[in-house]
Formats: sequence, structure tokens, C-alpha cells
Amino acid sequence: PRKGLRVVLEAIGKRPEIMRAMKLIIVGDIVENWTYQALTALQERVPTQVEIMGKLPDELMDETMRTVDIAVLPSLFESYNITLRELLLRGTPVIVSDTYGSEKICPGVNGFVFPRGDADALMDIFERIVAEPSLLEQLQAVARRTPIETLEEECAKLVGVYHSLLNAE
Repeated sequence: PRKGLRVVLEAIGKRPEIMRAMKLIIVGDIVENWTYQALTALQERVPTQVEIMGKLPDELMDETMRTVDIAVLPSLFESYNITLRELLLRGTPVIVSDTYGSEKICPGVNGFVFPRGDADALMDIFERIVAEPSLLEQLQAVARRTPIETLEEECAKLVGVYHSLLNAE
């Protein structure tokens, strides 16, 4: 539930005809019964536009990430959002909910940010991308150049935060 797939399905439910212009590839475990039922119902209506891949081994995950035009990370909670960073490193723009890590996205430049749980806002983004096909290429070009800190750089920043907190006392 915290990964927010239900938000994607609610958005598509508002305008199911949008599926003619996009393909939905679901990667990861589907643990919520309602989500699974809604997803399989959508797959039955538009079988060529919905692919449920489940949990993938790392080598297939890497290959899959390289084949998508844009990724959606509708999480309701994130503690670090490594998937966002991995996608940007591969040049894949991301539509992400406003959880931790979303600050890596500059809306309309290397992806989009929407309020967590807001299916209407997510549908607005889907509609914009469908209406402006050249936008996708622009997002992809910039996503490739998005600076992503190495693990060492992230750790050094975190240590700096701890030092500043300790020195504040």
C-alpha cells in the first residue's frame, strides 16, 4: 500500500481512454488485494497496454528500467528513494509523489512531482505528456544530466548534518 500503485489505478480510472496512448508496466510485488483486482481488470480491458512483471531479479530490473520512457513512483512514504536515483542515472525521467527524494525532480524539466495520494494531479501529468509528445524527449535529455550524489557524497552530507546538530547543543 505505501508504494501507491492504487493512486495510479485511481488516476487511470478517471480517464481510462488515456490507456490508448500509454503502456503501463508494473514492476514489484502487488500485496493489496484491491490493487491486484483493479490491475487485472484493467489488464483484461486493454491487454496490450498493461504488463504485470512482478518482482524482478536485479539483471532484469536494470534492463527493464532502460526500456521505459518515463517512470511513475507514486509512493505514499519513502525513506531514501533509491529507485528514483537509479532511474535518473539511467536517463529515465520520473513522475514522483512529493515524498523524500522528490527534490531531485525539477517539475517539467527532468520529470514531475505531484502531491502524494492525489490521483487528479497524476492524471493531469499523464494528460500533459500525451498532449505534448516532444516533452518526453526533453525530459529524457535532462534526466540523463541530473546530478546524483554518490553514496560517499550522501554519507558525507549526513555526517555534516550530525556534526551541526552536535555542535548546536
